[in-house]
Amino acid sequence: MEPTQESALFDDCPSLLPRVSPVLGERGLRLHLRRWSEAGEWGRTHRGGLAIVALHCDGAPTAIERLRTHGVVVVGVVDGENAGAYRSAFRCGVTACFHRTASAERVRRVIDAVGDGEVVLPLPVLRSLATTSRGSGADEVAPEDRMILRHLGFGGTVPALAELLHRSERDCYRVLRTLYRRLGVSGRAEAIARAADLGLLEAPGPTP
Repeated sequence: MEPTQESALFDDCPSLLPRVSPVLGERGLRLHLRRWSEAGEWGRTHRGGLAIVALHCDGAPTAIERLRTHGVVVVGVVDGENAGAYRSAFRCGVTACFHRTASAERVRRVIDAVGDGEVVLPLPVLRSLATTSRGSGADEVAPEDRMILRHLGFGGTVPALAELLHRSERDCYRVLRTLYRRLGVSGRAEAIARAADLGLLEAPGPTP
């Protein structure tokens, strides 16, 4: 992200602004509160930028759709600290999300992970997702794909995946893109949510 780049907060309540703004400021991002009706125009003039969207608001789904049309990275703010809230957030199209009462350090970790192409989720949420009952279509997922999805679901990085698969990082990115296409998702966060729906996430064990 370029220094002094503008980012946007779409929320009916401005209480998040003073808490999140310093975190983004550390990364050269100026955060401004925006109206829901401005989502499309803001996205058009800030392609590839970062927007934070409060998901409890009625205008959130439309705003996310308009922002993503212009390649904006959307981070959601959820009110429920449970797997269902996070799953719903990813289905809305966010890249990552954090709870409204999250500490500055938690927000910092989420934003940094987004910049690295990764996703950070609270451990209780991961555990809840891991106990999701198996859904239809799970048997169609190849064993290696299952292993990759579990690796992603529990915070594994691409370099670690490359070591696990004995492949280059570049090759692993190609593998991930192919996997995302097969699952019908657009990225890591949606793949994790899809894996949870299929019951493919298991409790993490020792790293091979």
